[in-house]
Formats: sequence, C-alpha cells, structure tokens
Amino acid sequence: MSKTEKKQIKNSILMIAGMLCLLIGLNTVTELVKYPALIVSLASFLYMIFGFVMDATHQLSSAKKENSK
Repeated sequence: MSKTEKKQIKNSILMIAGMLCLLIGLNTVTELVKYPALIVSLASFLYMIFGFVMDATHQLSSAKKENSK
C-alpha cells in the first residue's frame, strides 16, 4: 500500500469520525457529550483542511520542479 493510499484511508476515517461527532453534537444530548463532540468535529475538519492545503502545496512544488527540468 502506497503512502498516498494510507493518507486517503486516514482522511476518510477522520472525515467519518468528524461527521459522527458533529451528528452527536447537534442532537439533543447532555452538555457533557455535546460540546466535546462538537470540538472533536471542528478539530477533525481543521485537520482535513490542513491536509488538503499541504497536499496542494506539495503538488504545486512537484509541478514546478517538473517544469524547471
């Protein structure tokens, strides 16, 4: 399994966990469950955005290296 495939699997699992926590946080549950679930879903969303930006910059730098050759 390549590094890219492992990254995609990790991001898919993270997305599912974040959506599950968001679903739990938006339902009528106690505050002890609601707010931590919303924080976890927000953190997973921000981490996914970070991963997307890092992947985009990596692809841009790879394309720039190929064009300079």
